[in-house]
Amino acid sequence: MATGDYVPRKDTSFQSWLNNFVSVVSDNLSILGLTSSDINSLSSDKEELGIALAQAELLSAQSKAATIRKNTMRSLAEDKTRALVRKIQANPEVPSSLKKQLQLNVAGEASSYSSKPIPPTNLLCKVLQPGAYQLKWNANGNPPRTLYSLEAKIGSSNTFIPIVTITKSKYTYTSKNPYEKITFIVRAQRGTSFSLPSNAAVANLEMS
Repeated sequence: MATGDYVPRKDTSFQSWLNNFVSVVSDNLSILGLTSSDINSLSSDKEELGIALAQAELLSAQSKAATIRKNTMRSLAEDKTRALVRKIQANPEVPSSLKKQLQLNVAGEASSYSSKPIPPTNLLCKVLQPGAYQLKWNANGNPPRTLYSLEAKIGSSNTFIPIVTITKSKYTYTSKNPYEKITFIVRAQRGTSFSLPSNAAVANLEMS
């Protein structure tokens, strides 16, 4: 609950608070100087809110399940692809021109990737719930296994601090202070070399 505010911020807490509020008001209309018409509309909204919250929870669970399946299928497809590539690369009869068509590395030729890390692009921040932020970005031409250093400027600080270094292009960050302002950037890293930062993404304090 926000300081000085009687209405809870968290949806489930607000639903519980609202149920109690409507119930107590309905039982004490005359004492409160109210009539049933004063509370009827809110009672209806309370019921609609309960339905909406249940639907949101269901869709969230379905989304998580879909993401898990997507990640599982990606991992299976990638493992099978890498196994086939190992066989192809081990076959001396496969011409370099065919390997290039398959977009595979050719021995003795420079990689098509830049030797310097490229700034990631399209950094986005989605609020999963207060204090939980999902960060995603575009690799922007950096090769697989490139490291990405996620940094954050928290609250009134003017300094970006390292949060995590990973090879994936997404990360879920959890804050101990859900309603403080957080600005994120990400840099690509190769060895001791870092790219320029991506665009900045500011945590939206409203639920999205």
